[in-house]
Amino acid sequence: MALTNEDLQAIEQLLEPLRQEIRSIQLTLENETNRNIKLIAEGHLDFNRKLDAAISSTLPSVSHTAAAFLPLQNALP
Repeated sequence: MALTNEDLQAIEQLLEPLRQEIRSIQLTLENETNRNIKLIAEGHLDFNRKLDAAISSTLPSVSHTAAAFLPLQNALP
């Protein structure tokens, strides 16, 4: 059973809304989802930088405090 031109045109008409929906989804992915992922990644990078800065600024004072307790630890039986 061969498809006629009318059959093919009917199939094309049925497929056109699907094609439009696929284009819409692709545009959403390109314009919104990818942009939001980029914003999250940038925020994560900024958070990591701030955390690293906070840790590095805290470590010297922690080391200094720990060093102050060493004589006490050595004095314990």
